[in-house]
Amino acid sequence: MIEDPIKRGSKYLWLTLQTHRMMKEYVTAKFREHPSIAPMLNISLFKSMVPLEKFEALRETCKRIDATAQGAKVVADKAMSAANAAKGQGKREAKP
Repeated sequence: MIEDPIKRGSKYLWLTLQTHRMMKEYVTAKFREHPSIAPMLNISLFKSMVPLEKFEALRETCKRIDATAQGAKVVADKAMSAANAAKGQGKREAKP
C-alpha cells in the first residue's frame, strides 16, 4: 500500500482514468463483442450447455408427464361430476 497520500491519490486518479478508457471500449463494443469479454462468454456457454440429446430426452419426459396429468384431470373431472350428481340425487331423495 502506498503511504504517501499524494502518490496514493495520483495512483487512484490514474486507475480511474484507465477504467473510464476501458469502459468506453466496452460500451463501444457492446460488452459482448469486446475481445476481452467475448472468449469468456463463449467458454461459459460451452461449459454450461446442455447436450441436445439430453434436452430432447427431457422434452419427451415432460410430454409424458403432461399426458399423464391430462389423463388424471379427465379422471378427476369424471369423479367430481359423478360425486356432484350423486350428491344432487341424495338431496332430491331426502325431500319427501
